[in-house]
Amino acid sequence: MCAARGRILGALLRGGWLVACVAPLAFFGACDGERAIVPPAELTTEPWAPTPPPPEEWPEEDPEPFDVRLARMFPEAFVGLERICDLTHVGALQGLPRRAVQDYPEPVSHRRTVRCQAASGAGWADLVFPKASAGLAPFVEHGQRIRVRVLEGVGFEGYPVIAFVANVGEAPAPPPPTPLHAPLPAGADFDRLAREGHLQTARPCALAHVGPPAPTPDEAPYPGDAPVHAVVHCRHALGEAPVDLAFPRAKALAALRLERAQVIPVALHAPRGGEGGVPIALYAGP
Repeated sequence: MCAARGRILGALLRGGWLVACVAPLAFFGACDGERAIVPPAELTTEPWAPTPPPPEEWPEEDPEPFDVRLARMFPEAFVGLERICDLTHVGALQGLPRRAVQDYPEPVSHRRTVRCQAASGAGWADLVFPKASAGLAPFVEHGQRIRVRVLEGVGFEGYPVIAFVANVGEAPAPPPPTPLHAPLPAGADFDRLAREGHLQTARPCALAHVGPPAPTPDEAPYPGDAPVHAVVHCRHALGEAPVDLAFPRAKALAALRLERAQVIPVALHAPRGGEGGVPIALYAGP
């Protein structure tokens, strides 16, 4: 078995493409006393405090910057509420044709793709301007703090829709982002685990990509009482495997904690049937 692995790795290395993926990793371990693939990465969630459960009711008013991802995770809870958005990105201003206006729950004339920063992280939103505030749309800029109202439904690229209310000042500088070229650990190969039927056992997922959290479809084979899910990519020694990761209700807010290069415990729930047909897993961290 190990000899066969050695021949495969040798061929890939001669091809040149594997070096960037695995050269920094050590290919040593137990495999009949010979070389083997990278051992599992160490979890980065060990020092995390337990994730608090989402509240039964969200406050009507909140003076702190809003994590706009919550509006996508729990849409019914936030529709109609006003919140603070600290802008770290402001896209191009777009006028909306009549046919596009019909996709929004109330009359609007312009839109911009924006990113709102909060203490728990940042998320993208579809910022729209009612006709009464359309004249202010060109003056909305990166680094401002604005007040917005959460609207029903989803907008551009599936982002939550927020309507401009007012400019309330300058936002504090955001924390530095995680470097895109930071070294990534290698965890379990969830493609292989799904093919071999290894379910329910928690294994390390080394996050190479974290998709936006959204409400979990209310259908099998998703686990029951897991209201939030996100598609993540788990890096392993020879590539990446997409996984549709569901979060138990008590840990739903853990979806806001995930970032690239973290290593989290994940238990496969179903070998297929997630978004895009990928395996479904359950978050097993704190």
